[in-house]
Amino acid sequence: MKRSLIAISIASVFALSACSKQVTEPEPQASVAAKVDAQSGKAELGSFGVELDARNLAVKPGDDFFMYASGTWYDNFKMPADKTRFGAFTALAERSEERVKEIIENISSATELSAEENLIADFYNAYMNVERINQLGLTPIQPILDDINQISNVTDLTATFGKAWLTDTESLIGGGM
Repeated sequence: MKRSLIAISIASVFALSACSKQVTEPEPQASVAAKVDAQSGKAELGSFGVELDARNLAVKPGDDFFMYASGTWYDNFKMPADKTRFGAFTALAERSEERVKEIIENISSATELSAEENLIADFYNAYMNVERINQLGLTPIQPILDDINQISNVTDLTATFGKAWLTDTESLIGGGM
């Protein structure tokens, strides 16, 4: 009885899924950002996302699983000279920054932009305008520097720290989220 019930349930699922109508989203208009990097769909490590060549098969997994799973990588990895630490998340962050930079540079050099892309281009171009930044000097942050110069006691210091989030500055004490 149980087998029949299971078989009927499975057959019903397949029958219903075959009858369901496929709903397709309309193809969005390609923006400059979308043209930058088409994902290949291929795993970055190994054939399925794990680099099996990093293993050290001479080590038994029950003796030292870390060295079994990563021993070859560990023995051969060279720390980049400009880093104090480096790992998968560091590599991911660097690659993400490079990709975002490429997207932003492509957007900022394009002519026909959406409203969002135009904001990105304007922000980036203003950020990269070194001549204008040098011309302005400290003027844009002068009110913040004046506040810092007026600190004369612990109460003033605490108030300045407290409003750091309003002025987009940093304080020595942070809540971190």
